[in-house]
Amino acid sequence: MLGESPLKIWRRVQRLKEEGLVEESRSVHVRNLEVKLFRATSARYIPRETLEYEPKEDTLKRAYALFYEIQSKILSLLHEYEVIPSNINPIDFCVATELYAYAKLLTDEDAQKSSKIY
Repeated sequence: MLGESPLKIWRRVQRLKEEGLVEESRSVHVRNLEVKLFRATSARYIPRETLEYEPKEDTLKRAYALFYEIQSKILSLLHEYEVIPSNINPIDFCVATELYAYAKLLTDEDAQKSSKIY
């Protein structure tokens, strides 16, 4: 957002806040200004368009079906980690939960057999 006016940035942040995508994490006084810091309210977001995608080509349909199956399993593993605890670095939290889900999926024999990726 560099090169944007502070007012434009503020309005964008307010829209994100109204939609529940960000929350104010703290505010700090710097000289005569109040600096507000925001953070994401969830570890991950999935655009609706991603879920509604339908490939046209048969080869791509099969590949997308496999991809969708893998992503669904990963998301089901990550479901319990949707809310980022306030005392944890959000980036560290997201990386740790993603690594956990990938490792769990790779070591799960039922997932390996059903998705035929190995």
